[in-house]
Amino acid sequence: MRNCLVLVICFFTLSTGLPDRVSANEFGVNLYGISYHILKDYQSRDRLNEVNTGIGFRATFGGRKSSNLFFEGGRFKDTFENTARYMSIGFLLKIIYQLRVGVNGAMYTTESIRGGDAFFVPIPIASYTLWRVTVNGVYLPKYKRTNPFHTLGFYLTIRLFEGKPTKKR
Repeated sequence: MRNCLVLVICFFTLSTGLPDRVSANEFGVNLYGISYHILKDYQSRDRLNEVNTGIGFRATFGGRKSSNLFFEGGRFKDTFENTARYMSIGFLLKIIYQLRVGVNGAMYTTESIRGGDAFFVPIPIASYTLWRVTVNGVYLPKYKRTNPFHTLGFYLTIRLFEGKPTKKR
């Protein structure tokens, strides 16, 4: 829990220190999602949940025409049907049109991993935005006790509203 508090403090510090030109914030709701576990031939999908329903939020700093910093958090059903919760801060670099790639540093907690203790994980992310909807794809690599399978995850962010930039006086 202490690590989650550190993440919130980092987010607050970064977001309040951003220049006025990127203060056009976007806020949205995350709808989770589906996952695909990359398994070896002898492994079975029978015991894995690949429909990971859940809900969360995203606050984006920077406009739709630029790279941006974002903060998100939420809860969803994980691979083993336990509730996973996370908070993260990330950066998306605009590649072309509305395609962005980046990294998301997240604090997770779920009974499926490490007995429910919170843990930090960097997550590669790609996003593509069409009008009010962003399709997000993440890659969760297999890593010792943290993740037993290479996994691809997909979820949507639906933009609820967009703030307006403030004018200097």
